[in-house]
Amino acid sequence: MYYFSNGTNFASKIEAIEYNLKSKLLPRFYYFDDIYDKVNWKIEPPENLSYYYLQQAIRLREKYDYIILCYSGGYDSTHMLETFALNNIKIDKIITVGAVSQDSSENDDSNANGELYHNAIPYIKELGLESIYEIFDYTKYFDSSKNFSVSQYSTDWTSYMSVGCSPHTFFWKDLEKYVINESWRDKKTALLFGRDRPTYNFSLYPPYERCFNFVDSIVTTLGNSFGNEYCDRVNFYWDPYFPEILLKQLHILNRIYTHYKTTKNESPIYVNGNLHELIMNRPMHELIYDIKRPLIHKSPKSKNLVLSVRDSFFNKKHNSEIFNFYKDGIKAVQNKINLNSIVKPTLSRNYTIT
Repeated sequence: MYYFSNGTNFASKIEAIEYNLKSKLLPRFYYFDDIYDKVNWKIEPPENLSYYYLQQAIRLREKYDYIILCYSGGYDSTHMLETFALNNIKIDKIITVGAVSQDSSENDDSNANGELYHNAIPYIKELGLESIYEIFDYTKYFDSSKNFSVSQYSTDWTSYMSVGCSPHTFFWKDLEKYVINESWRDKKTALLFGRDRPTYNFSLYPPYERCFNFVDSIVTTLGNSFGNEYCDRVNFYWDPYFPEILLKQLHILNRIYTHYKTTKNESPIYVNGNLHELIMNRPMHELIYDIKRPLIHKSPKSKNLVLSVRDSFFNKKHNSEIFNFYKDGIKAVQNKINLNSIVKPTLSRNYTIT
């Protein structure tokens, strides 16, 4: 949900952007504000960070009948996987999603599947988890828009996808239908996502207050933020029902920031306005994770959420029914607003930690 200071709310980001253009008010992204408003962000949890990662895994295992872990082969999901696997906490299924049949080889990263080939698959084998691992190639469904629930919205499908408008979001929106066994649907499943490090939104605000904001482009890009009646989508690190992980991370980063600024008399390195690296050029993931297996490959991040790198294959589908369905939806948005404004992150309210 997106909301404005005058009490106006919108479920669709496109509608919020349209209202912003008329009202000149700044929209905010709602992410469990009612829960996070009650958290004391200035108090650091007392245990070490690894303790809270483990407690989150134990808590989720006890809460849900089945756990499906979404594993991309990147830093966040690898650390989440290790938290379960290296502590012998049961995972019922591990899934990786990609346009794998569209790649020319296992060395082909044109559809951003390099992390799958070089990180995910080898590590799954190393951990002996092949029996619960499944790779889902979503491109086999792209012969018709009717295979996806967004087809019911015709050219207005973008209003139901929030930030992410690339074709793979059609599949992610319906993910439960593809990955949850029929026999599981009378119980409760958790789909776990490795979201997210506070990399992009831990900033310095005058007068020297350090604040945190949740970002819509991180939690809404897969078309469905919450799940359905038999499945919850859970952001492992940004779980409102276990805020200790995020709080501990932020206070660790705050100490590093303070130390760096005191000893170097300068701010950390910023890239495009985002806190990117800290002491001795160490990347963020090294400061808050203790990943046991070094990642061999890093696929490029998509700068375009309208047609992302992982959907490069879609350019081959010109003049097909699903390509026209996709194109007409994008065109309908362009007739209303500047398409780039969808991709631009919208922040939640500020949470002050100092």
